[in-house]
Amino acid sequence: MIRPIKFRAWLKNRLTGKSFMSYSQDGEPASFYLARFFEDFDAHQVGVLMQFTGLHDKNGKEIWEGDIVTGFNGLKGEVVFLGACFIVKWNEPDCYPFITEGIEVLGNIYENPELLKDGER
Repeated sequence: MIRPIKFRAWLKNRLTGKSFMSYSQDGEPASFYLARFFEDFDAHQVGVLMQFTGLHDKNGKEIWEGDIVTGFNGLKGEVVFLGACFIVKWNEPDCYPFITEGIEVLGNIYENPELLKDGER
């Protein structure tokens, strides 16, 4: 199965604060898709660009880079893109970094940074 190409950006909006904007590939080649994404925004508006992992949590919610997830007996972690794959940086260093069934998206590091307290990331 081919993973759908989707991106979201954490936007720096002067009028409404910060918010997310997302785009999906909709059959376009990825290079055209990214060019269209950046044409729609002033470069100063886009704070961080995040990619969809192609996976869903136990409730069917899309899992994105930058999401805070829980699993493994209540441990929390951040979804990151490392090298060529998505992993979870769990708050317990001995946990395997893979995204597995049964995890749940709690929020993200931009809107809910308090979910990952110091020393838990």
